[in-house]
Amino acid sequence: MHTSATVLLAFVRILFISITVQKDGFDNEPEPTLSLMGFRWFFTYALVLTFFHHLFLFNMEVFRFNELSYTLSRVALSTLFTIFLILISGLLFFKRKERI
Repeated sequence: MHTSATVLLAFVRILFISITVQKDGFDNEPEPTLSLMGFRWFFTYALVLTFFHHLFLFNMEVFRFNELSYTLSRVALSTLFTIFLILISGLLFFKRKERI
């Protein structure tokens, strides 16, 4: 289940980067770091990708429509906790001089 959610994440990542990144300022595949892309972009990137990953993963786990509210609450809480951990780790290893 986690493998299929991660494969979906790879496709969503490509779509998200192609929509949000200007082609003239970056390479074809920019590295999505907090110091390179900025806090707002990194937060949105992490939030969208984490939400899609958890939504797909928990729906594959339960796969019942009568437990939709329970699944959505698990997705929301898990996404918030994961985003908190991602931002803490991103801020711990933040390098200011990397942005050009």
